[in-house]
Amino acid sequence: MMQGHMPRPWWRRRGIAEGGAWVAAPPAQGRRARDRRRRRRWPVALGVLVALAALVALTPLQATLTQAVLLGPDSLFPAAGPATVAIQRGRRTLIVPVRHGVVASGTLASAALGGRRQPYLVYLPPGYGDRANAGRRYPVLYLLHGAPGQPSDWTNGLHIQLLADELIARGRLRPLIMVMPEGNGGVWHDSQYVNRFDGTFNAATYIARDLVRVVDARYRTIALRKGRAIAGISEGGYGAMNLALTQRATFGTAISVSGYFRADPREVVGGNDPFGGSAQVMARDSPLLYAPVLRHGPRTSILILDSVQDGGYARQARLFAARLDGLGIPHTLLLQQAPNALVAHFWPYFRAAAPVMLTFAGDHVARHA
Repeated sequence: MMQGHMPRPWWRRRGIAEGGAWVAAPPAQGRRARDRRRRRRWPVALGVLVALAALVALTPLQATLTQAVLLGPDSLFPAAGPATVAIQRGRRTLIVPVRHGVVASGTLASAALGGRRQPYLVYLPPGYGDRANAGRRYPVLYLLHGAPGQPSDWTNGLHIQLLADELIARGRLRPLIMVMPEGNGGVWHDSQYVNRFDGTFNAATYIARDLVRVVDARYRTIALRKGRAIAGISEGGYGAMNLALTQRATFGTAISVSGYFRADPREVVGGNDPFGGSAQVMARDSPLLYAPVLRHGPRTSILILDSVQDGGYARQARLFAARLDGLGIPHTLLLQQAPNALVAHFWPYFRAAAPVMLTFAGDHVARHA
């Protein structure tokens, strides 16, 4: 047998049991091995991150991956609404066909934004294009997305058009127009739907004045406050309530889904604070603070929707409802169970809340001009 140094078996170097006893690797040698493994992992992890970033930024998959992240993977698969619905009439069951509305896109140049062109989606209900309805006018529901977000969140994430088709077929929703504007200046921007403190992005005036005027000019709307409702989710819920209550001459119904009721820079995506840190500006855009003015002037139909598991958002919903109670201002507060408590502030709950949001809007807007 050859004499001399023999390398230690691998199973002893790594501290593997030998003959029923544990043979530990020498401490210094073990530390050096761990350090080498860690040094090898970092380049690999960094390479994976760089590859993913390149995939998102430089390929046609960018929009798809962004949608999957923001709306959930199920949003990537087109949803199909029912062709018919069954309606119970006493002892009889009626099978009613579901007619489908039309979702179209448009743009407008906003004077409030310095002439900037802003996109929007519009849902025209079943029968809007029928010759028999040529003289009919429709109420309008404005839908504000959250942040990060974009108008197609409503059609890809919530499938709001299919839900409206079904509710109309069931007779639970009177036909209405829905307008879904881009309100933040881009998916990853955040305006909070307020007029920015420095006047560089006047989102409130853009929505309440410029957009409403264009919609009333392009479509057969009931162009009165009683014919307009505004709703939103999360940031959009805050924006909808704030716009409706500061622009009461324009909107007659306000619905907040998982929103908040006090201006808060911590809610702003990317730290792009539209309030400029000004307490005066934040008070101007905080329904919780200016609520006493609502005792005077036109009355607004108010719905506050949230899930009981939504943490601080649900607490703000209760606080705002209590504030309105104390002022004697009529409103409806509905706190629901989220389908999944782990995603109480995400699309599974937003979808669960959508039928209540739509039917409340339909029940409170004017039916005729």
